[in-house]
Amino acid sequence: MATRGNNRRLGGPHNYTDYSVRHEDINNPPRVQATGNARPNPRSSVGSPQSMILPHTHEAGDPYYIGDVYEDSNIRLEFSTTSRSEATFVTPYLNHVDQLTDNGWPQLRYLADWMRVTTAPPKWRFLGKKDMHERATRANIILLEFRAEVNTRHDITTIEHLRLLLPQLSADSNDVIARLFIVEDLSRDVIETLGSHLDVDPMFFRGYISDYNWYNTRDPWIELPPMDIVLRHQSFFHVRYAHVRYFRSWSSYERARFETGGFNVLRRFNHDGSWISGFDDPGSIAGMVRSQMSFWVQPHQPGDAGTVSGILLVDPSVSEGFPLWGGYNDFCPCPSIADGASGRPPKASTFENVVYLLERLSTEEIQSLVKDPRRLFQEPLCIICSEWLTLIRYANTRLSQLEWEIEDPYLR
Repeated sequence: MATRGNNRRLGGPHNYTDYSVRHEDINNPPRVQATGNARPNPRSSVGSPQSMILPHTHEAGDPYYIGDVYEDSNIRLEFSTTSRSEATFVTPYLNHVDQLTDNGWPQLRYLADWMRVTTAPPKWRFLGKKDMHERATRANIILLEFRAEVNTRHDITTIEHLRLLLPQLSADSNDVIARLFIVEDLSRDVIETLGSHLDVDPMFFRGYISDYNWYNTRDPWIELPPMDIVLRHQSFFHVRYAHVRYFRSWSSYERARFETGGFNVLRRFNHDGSWISGFDDPGSIAGMVRSQMSFWVQPHQPGDAGTVSGILLVDPSVSEGFPLWGGYNDFCPCPSIADGASGRPPKASTFENVVYLLERLSTEEIQSLVKDPRRLFQEPLCIICSEWLTLIRYANTRLSQLEWEIEDPYLR
């Protein structure tokens, strides 16, 4: 059975180098170059090299410099007493989050810190003012307006555009059945603008911004699971999944990890580096990134026939590497030979694929949104289920290979 040498082996779950850019590469970051049919990610080259460091790595150091869960937030204190507390940070929604943090919702403290830092709070000391401004004002939003006849699409790439558009929507809702804001890579100003205008529950944003699976007793980013009776009254939910990518080389995998450092939301790659199959192409590697989609619907009173408003948060996609086995198939039957090819665009990113699927809802499906707005999440849920099925097949592949190598003496 083939194994990696010590220079490639991670050594166990406590070696966080797996999620980071190596120290010697910080001042000479890997050049991100798209491979396969993926398009380059515009965020992969944004920001200083230090701003791409991922939290909870050797390079990032002790994350508790921001304050542990039992003491006041050093970030909130710093922004309230120094010149870093600019007018742009004094915002109604952030003030609302601070008030809730101090009055019964302590886990919202991490969201408030996230909004001030403009990304994962442990990255704070690695961000300059230019980095923070770019991250705070980042906007990549598609607004879909569903009507009985013709749907409307708005491409929003600046916060100013979003702020100008929202008042116009309130005045033009007569024939609109539902509106859905599809947001890629959440930012502080998007939270502030949509949160204030739509009165969004802050726990919706809080549950989306990180990817932790377990916690230490000091962690200020802790998320305690709510009781079922609380969940029944929530107007939102989060669904996690894993996206697996194939890389032809270790350097390609490192470039993908470097890309994730440019995301606002915390997403990190893992890989099974302690063992490699003898059936793989030498030097290739498969990596998995923990991903998530979150869906919110504006609560309505019983009998309210007003326009349905929703927000769908989608993770940014890595351009480096390839979707494992080429990715999942479409969710509809193959066109007949008489119809020919459908002309479907390539699945360049999860964001674009979600928009593509939702733009093709039928008239009957759109009409059903009045009774059940959660129908808007059916197409994104198909993507999530397909990603999980891919991961299950990958796990089965690895276990089968391992069993074969153990049983066959010629493969040992």
